Amino acid sequence: MDKTLPNRDLDLRKRGGLVFYEKEHAYYNADGIKYTGMTTFLKDFCAPFKADETAKYKAIKNSLPEQKFKDLKKLIVSKLNESNFTAWSKVHLFYEKICESNPTLGAKIVKEKENILADWANSTNEGSIEHDKREKDVIENGITWKGKYYPYMNKTILDVTKDDVCVIPEIMVWDHESQLCGLIDLPIFDKGVVHILDYKTNKKIEKTSFMNKVMSGVFRKFKDCNFSKYSAQLSGYQKMACDLTGFEPGEKWIIHTANEKYKRKSDAFIECIDMNKEIEIAFKTFR
Repeated sequence: MDKTLPNRDLDLRKRGGLVFYEKEHAYYNADGIKYTGMTTFLKDFCAPFKADETAKYKAIKNSLPEQKFKDLKKLIVSKLNESNFTAWSKVHLFYEKICESNPTLGAKIVKEKENILADWANSTNEGSIEHDKREKDVIENGITWKGKYYPYMNKTILDVTKDDVCVIPEIMVWDHESQLCGLIDLPIFDKGVVHILDYKTNKKIEKTSFMNKVMSGVFRKFKDCNFSKYSAQLSGYQKMACDLTGFEPGEKWIIHTANEKYKRKSDAFIECIDMNKEIEIAFKTFR
């Protein structure tokens, strides 16, 4: 972590809040109860991430001509009801079959799978470095968003007022009833309105899901893809920030950061799905 950044350890227990320990990335209330972060919370509504199977699927997709992959995908879907095989087992079988029947293509797919897994392994560290760099820049220079300048203010969520026009990166928020919490990348406070911006450094923001799978529970009308998960995450952050301040909810945007490796020359701004109603229900039923 960049040493010029402030230590994010924060103790607001005497003011009715939480203590956050950056080293273990953990939050506790005054009674020592550990709260759950939004990313962990949302796992209950999504299919478990299967790294090896997903890498196989993406490797096949990246290695085949577009139409050939589409035809193969239709074939996989059409055969799902013919046996007890799951979608993932079908992908595995097709992966093995392609590798055996066409050694040249198989070698290409295997190499692509290895690259995908290696890229995922490196992405967490790269993402942390990028977040720290962005946070430092905002602290030093503020941010201009939608043509308006927002200076940095060193405040907690309990100290923001309706007169403030500012940005406070990595601000801690929580909800005692559900025992949920989190750090918001880039919350903008504009005279009683809270906008939530969040950096994402991954290769792609997916708006489609594997085999058209959907999330579960209250989020079941949304596709099980990272765009839906990020939208739910930002809606949760916004709810907590608004509940703690009494402010109105504003907009929610993903900042898909520029990345030379992924050939993104500039940041892309992606507006999130509004899941505020679903989040209200999910919070109430979590505990």
